[in-house]
Amino acid sequence: MTTPAFVLKSEFELPGTNAKGYAGIVDYMTDKLKVKKGEEYNNTNYYPEGILSYMADEKKASGLFTKEKDFVDKNFIRELKESYQQAEKNGSLQWKFVGSFDNEWLKENQILDPDGEVREQALKKAVRVMMDRLIKEEKFIPSQTIWAASFHHNTDNLHFHISLVEKENSRELVKRRQKKIEKSLSPAGMQIRFYRDQGDACLQPKGKLKQATLEKMKSSFLNELTRTSRKQFLERQTTLRDHLVHELQLPQETIAQKRELFRILQTLPEDKKKWQYKTISREHPIAKERIDSYTQRYLHDSGKKITFQRVLEEEARFRERLYGGNHNYKQNQMADLEYRLGNRLLKELKVQLEEKNELRSVSRTLQKNQKENVTNAIRFTLRDRRRLDRAMGDTYQKKLNLLYYEQNEREAEYVRHRQEYGLE
Repeated sequence: MTTPAFVLKSEFELPGTNAKGYAGIVDYMTDKLKVKKGEEYNNTNYYPEGILSYMADEKKASGLFTKEKDFVDKNFIRELKESYQQAEKNGSLQWKFVGSFDNEWLKENQILDPDGEVREQALKKAVRVMMDRLIKEEKFIPSQTIWAASFHHNTDNLHFHISLVEKENSRELVKRRQKKIEKSLSPAGMQIRFYRDQGDACLQPKGKLKQATLEKMKSSFLNELTRTSRKQFLERQTTLRDHLVHELQLPQETIAQKRELFRILQTLPEDKKKWQYKTISREHPIAKERIDSYTQRYLHDSGKKITFQRVLEEEARFRERLYGGNHNYKQNQMADLEYRLGNRLLKELKVQLEEKNELRSVSRTLQKNQKENVTNAIRFTLRDRRRLDRAMGDTYQKKLNLLYYEQNEREAEYVRHRQEYGLE
């Protein structure tokens, strides 16, 4: 298994379990005669003079820093000590973190120079991003949270220590047996600490952090630390993925493609609100299988699948070196692409059907209007013709009667004339 480039560990301390308290002896930070030497300092669980004193030891560290300050003076350390003491009196917990690096990885990523110079400003920024993530994930109140950190160089590998307390406890109270810290010597002469059970259970703040929180802290730290150097590479990966998704468009031209789309439509639910890949995957397995088959064939035909996979493999190797072990990065990213393509296909199908339905609606309306117009035209013509016929029929009859009348009048006049002249 590949050795991880970065390891993060944590523990919490209950108030009153350490004789030195949360803050420790501040004088230790300024009195060089009190600086102890020996192998015990290589044990990250050993803080003989309190965590603040240990972190600020100038023979091991480059100095304390906080969320707002890159460097702190003695006056601020005194205030910090008082805040820690007050937090302990208020029953709050203290969380302690140790982050350790593989120095070779730091050199590969230009964080540690060959001559031993460290880009501490970049490391400090990453620590702040990580602590913000911790506060968010564990729902600490930012205004009530205090933390301090420092980088240490007293071991083979660069590492950092962080201490965090709350001014007022906000954690859930759980039943826990009271424990008291005790010290003893190991067979090798190393001083070790352990907790001894003190009897009955009582309500105490919940100190254990979720494993998911620690993983997100580590990811936030490393992403921030490598963001600049990996920015261009990750942008290329994102661009390739987005192009693959957006280039999937309908309609498709071949008969086989149209037949495949029709088979997908047959298995989709009638309610188009459910046309989401996540819902389809959960409730309609046959539809999911056909959608995946279609999108995988599209990926193969696009000619960009192999290029995208090579980019993923390179990033997977980088992350394997970063975190150690195999974290299935390539498989997860391909699954994400499948998810995006599935939603894209469903969206295109929905849009296409809506357009066809709209065209059908417009066509039906036009046909109906045309039919009504033709019917109205026919009715008008027949009605008008009947009226015309009736009008013409009345006029013709009147004219004919008039002609008959005039003809009869002429014949009667003719008979009268013949009678007057004695011709009859």
